[in-house]
Parts: sequence; C-alpha cells; structure tokens
Amino acid sequence: MKKIIRFIIKVILVVVIVFGGFLLYSTVTEYKPAEVENSVVLSRGENSSPILPEFSILTWNIGYTSLGKEADFFMDGGTQSRAASKEVVEKHLENIINKVQSYDADFIFIQEVDEKAFKSYNVPELDVFVDNFSDYSIDYAQNYAVFWVPVPLTHPMGGVKAGMATLSKNTPLVSGRYSLPGSYSWPTSIFQLDRCVIVNRYQMGETGKELVLVNIHLSAFDKGGFIREQQLDFLKTMMLEEYNQGNYVVVGGDWNNIMTPNFSSHTYTTSEEDLWAYQQLPSDWTPVGWEWGYDATVPTNRSNEKPYVEGENFTTNIDAFIVSPNLEIEEVRGENLHFADSDHNPVLIKVKAKSP
Repeated sequence: MKKIIRFIIKVILVVVIVFGGFLLYSTVTEYKPAEVENSVVLSRGENSSPILPEFSILTWNIGYTSLGKEADFFMDGGTQSRAASKEVVEKHLENIINKVQSYDADFIFIQEVDEKAFKSYNVPELDVFVDNFSDYSIDYAQNYAVFWVPVPLTHPMGGVKAGMATLSKNTPLVSGRYSLPGSYSWPTSIFQLDRCVIVNRYQMGETGKELVLVNIHLSAFDKGGFIREQQLDFLKTMMLEEYNQGNYVVVGGDWNNIMTPNFSSHTYTTSEEDLWAYQQLPSDWTPVGWEWGYDATVPTNRSNEKPYVEGENFTTNIDAFIVSPNLEIEEVRGENLHFADSDHNPVLIKVKAKSP
C-alpha cells in the first residue's frame, strides 16, 4: 500500500512540475506587442493615387477557414477545437478567396486569418491571400500568438499564430497596429488573443485631408463585456480625434457587439446558456452625426454551440461599419452565405465623400 501511495505522489509531483514548467515557459514567451507599432507590410500595390470620392469596403471574419457550417467551437458551448480535416480547411479557404475576389472591393478587412496554426492543420492562409491578391497592398497585424493552447485537455487547440489584414487597391500613406485596452487575469491572459486594430491612412482626393480606415476585431469572451467597454471607449476617442482634425473616418469589422436593437431579428432555438458571450452595443455610444452601416436583413454571425442548422442556431448582426459625418453611405449589403465557410457572413459598404 505504501508503495502505491508513493507512486501516486510521484506521479502527482511529475504532473505539477510539468504543468508548472509549461505555464512558466508560456508566461516567459508570451506575445506582448507594443501599444502602437507598424503593421507588417506583406505586399505593396502600384496605385499611389489619391482616394476617389466614392469607394467600397468589404469586411469578413473568415473564422480561420475552420468554422464552416459543419463545425462547432468549444468556447461557445460546442466540443470542437480543430477543423475536421486539412481538406476542409483548404476547401473553405478556396471558397472564401473566390468570394472575396468577386466583390472587387477597393478595400478589404479580414479578421481571423491564420499564419500557421494547429487547429487549421498549418494551412498557410495568410500566404494564400497574398498570392491571390497581388494587385493589392496588404497590411497585417498579429493578434494571436501562443506556443500551445492546452484546452480542451483531451483535444487541445494547440499552437497558433494568427491575426487580421487590410487589403487596399490604393497604397496607404502609413499603416499601424494599435493594441486595444483590456486584458484577462493570469494565466488566462497567456492563451487569449491580444486584440488590436489596423489603422490605414490614405490621401483623400484633393482635400488635403486623410481617409482613415480602421479594421477592428473586438473581444468576444469577456463575461459582462467589461473589456469590450474599454475597447469601445478607445475607438470612440480615436474616431473623434481623427474627425476633429478634418479627416474622413470609417471603422469596420467584427465588433462582437450586437447592432440590431432587438438583440436578434432571426429565429433560433439556442439556449440562453449558450448566449452568454453576446452583448448589445450600448445605445448611447454612437457619436452625434456618425452613421452606422449594416444590413439588418442578413445575419452576419451564428452561434457555435453546434454545427449550423438554419432556424436553430442563434444568428445576429455584429459585423458592421460606422462612418464620420463628412461621409455618406450609399449602400450596405450583407450576403447570406448560410455560414457555409465561416461562422460569419461578409458585408460590403459603398461610401461617398460629402461636398465640403
């Protein structure tokens, strides 16, 4: 009996030492970006002309091309942490690339694109975008870099390097990565995304001012939305500072805040327990004179507690744009792809500068 007890104690000690060593290594090697730094320039197009008065922007959270209709996700109440196969990832990526190209947008905001990740079978998604959009300038900001995500314990998410990208037909004057405020407590913080925005600046016609485009991906799993509140305050300050300087501003992407005032205008059977991560955009947040652009008739996000079944999974609008008062929205169009290749649908906006 004593031998068995000693053996159990040794096993426990080994587990504690190994886990402690893992946490120590993960802490020491944790990705800690600066508050402001240059984005990574992946390519530069040849069009350095000023921005025309009318332009279009596409935004799409592509879900690492691993969250198609067949998938669920463990953080949302499901069980999966990895795509079904490498072939599934590659097929979703091919479909997404083809669809994005079909829009021929002047600017493209992409969120959740993997550089290299265990969960997407190390498919080089970012490189594929660079190869297929050679006529665009492409700026990239990493927001997820973890040596090994150990959960779920039986089938962990694994190592990941991922981020977001802004593609532009016009060459930006400058592009930067701005870290968003708010963080989780240790050790959760080691394994969470380091949220950020990409800010691109362009010469706006002959106005002498700049067009400032902000590609965003706000926090998603902060219960109560306290981190998102800090991030919304950060964005509002940035937007107003740019507009007060006479610049033209568009902020767009994945807000992880529900846009529609009635929470969801689409039928669903998802339980309240699996809706804990969703929160409503505060009704008093929008600055005076700024205009929202989203298509309330087409949901842009679905819940991931199970594979997608229309009318059963919760669906709502969290992908949208907001434009400064010196711009007007000509059209906003969501496209219902029924979440075939991502747990988000794309949204296209067409914007026009107002006359001085």
